[in-house]
Parts: sequence; C-alpha cells; structure tokens
Amino acid sequence: MTDELTTSFPPPRTLSGQYAVVAMFVLGIAATTFLWTYWNTRMIPFMPLQKALEQRFPDSAPRAEGGTTKESEQTVLLVAMRADFDPLAETPEAVAAVNSRMEATRELALELIDLDSYEILAVHLYFPLKEEKISQQTFFRDVATWQELDRDEIKGLALDPARERP
Repeated sequence: MTDELTTSFPPPRTLSGQYAVVAMFVLGIAATTFLWTYWNTRMIPFMPLQKALEQRFPDSAPRAEGGTTKESEQTVLLVAMRADFDPLAETPEAVAAVNSRMEATRELALELIDLDSYEILAVHLYFPLKEEKISQQTFFRDVATWQELDRDEIKGLALDPARERP
C-alpha cells in the first residue's frame, strides 16, 4: 500500500524557449501571408472604385466587394457607404439623393472596374440617426438594364433582407 502512495508521476512536459520562439515566428509569417493574399485577391481590385467614391462623396467610408454568393449563382458588386441623408425617407429630396448616389456609383464603376462581369449592383446606404440607431437600405439594380430589382428577384442572396439568419 505504501508503494502506491510513494509512486511519483513523471514531470510535466515543457516546451523549450527556442521552439516557442520559432513557433511564434511561423505563426506570424503564416498570418501575414494569409492577410496579404486575402487583401490582394479580394480588396485590391476594388480600391480604385473605393478611392473615387471617397473623393466624390467625402466622409462616406465606401467599401466595395464583388463575386458570387453561396446561395445563388448571380454575380453581385456590393458597395456600402455612409450617406448624409436618410435612405428610408420617402421625400422627393431623399429619393433624388438615392438615385443620384446610385447613378454616380454606376458611372464610377463603369469607368474603373469591369462592371459587365456583374449581374447586380447593390448599393447599401446607411445613415446614423443617433448613436444607437442606424437607418439603412440596400438598393438593387440589374447591371445590364439598370432596372430596379424586386425583392423576389434577389431571394437567396446574402444581401436579401428577408433571408433567415443562422
């Protein structure tokens, strides 16, 4: 019985300092490589459009990205930006401002990227009413015809406002 009490367990394994430093460098290089690859494949193609939108609409903080969605085979160019008006307002001034922003976005996209490779241009405008509330609306247009799309035509897209969230 005393043998069971006096048995010692082996000391816990430790990692030497050299291996820890090497592992940190490898992790840092892998993370940097991933971010560089992501930036150059997903963000850089739209940088000229983002810069032009920022010049045209100061303080709009535009972000653009494009591609196909998981739920649909449609190609979408999504541009999100802050507006200096409420995109949900139905006043003639707000509707004119939305149409003006849509036209300007389309013109710049035609000039700076290959807009013909996309089927839908989605412009998401948001307007912070107060710190805790944001008025926002996404406007969908067919790139070829420039017709506004019904919500029924965009079912399944990640941008669909009626889509169930996980």
